[in-house]
This record gives sequence, structure tokens and C-alpha cells, in this order.
Amino acid sequence: ARIVLTAGKVKKELPGRAIANEENGAVDVEAGAKMTDVKALLAGGKLLTVETKGVKQQVALAGAPDAFGAFESACKTN
Repeated sequence: ARIVLTAGKVKKELPGRAIANEENGAVDVEAGAKMTDVKALLAGGKLLTVETKGVKQQVALAGAPDAFGAFESACKTN
């Protein structure tokens, strides 16, 4: 399984694995990303498109860059 994340002109393809979700019968896809990739996506646009197996979902990024900045700072101080 893989996840494609797109924000503006920034596109990241992440290898992942499919996990059965017993609660709702769906299949979740788990994938890791580098902090630099997340930062680039957050700076890429106001909407993040998440795609897996041809299905796309958009998520608004309002407030996400600031929250990520705080998270990144906390990671560096610990």
C-alpha cells in the first residue's frame, strides 16, 4: 500500500502498509514521513490531498503550519 500526499505543487509518495480496522471494517494505511517532507507539504498550499488506491480526500491545513512549528520546536528541546 502507498499514500500520496499533495499540497499545491508539493507531492510526496510514501510506502505504507494496509491494516484491517476491526471497528469499522475499513482498511487503514500506515506510513511514515520525514519531518522535512511534512514541513514542505504544510508550506505547499492551503489544502492537503491524501490519496490511497485512487481514492482522494482533501484536508484544510488552516493552523497546521503553526502547530507543526510548535511540535518541531518541542522535539528539538527534548
